[in-house]
Amino acid sequence: MGHRFTASVTDSFRHNLQLVFQSAGITPKYADTDMPNGPLFGHILRHIRECDFCVFDDRETEVRPNVFIELGAAIALGRPHFYFSFQKKREVVIGRKRE
Repeated sequence: MGHRFTASVTDSFRHNLQLVFQSAGITPKYADTDMPNGPLFGHILRHIRECDFCVFDDRETEVRPNVFIELGAAIALGRPHFYFSFQKKREVVIGRKRE
C-alpha cells in the first residue's frame, strides 16, 4: 500500500481498504508498521517484489512525491497495481509558481 502518511489520508484509506480486503482474506502491508533496521526504500522494494499486487493513492502528494517513486518501482518491476489518482489536487505555491 503506497500513500501519504497523514491522518487525513491514512485513517480513511486504510479503514476502507480493510473493509474490502477482509472479505477476500487479503492482508495489506504498510512500510510504517514493520519498520526495517536498514534503508526504508530497500524495505519498500522488497515488499513490492514479494506482493501479489500493489495499491497506490496519490492524495496530498503534491509536494511529497514518494508515492510516485514507489508506483514507478512497481511498474518497472512488472508488479500488478491499482493507482488511485485524485483529480482535485491542492494548489501548491513553490517560489512564485502556482501548480
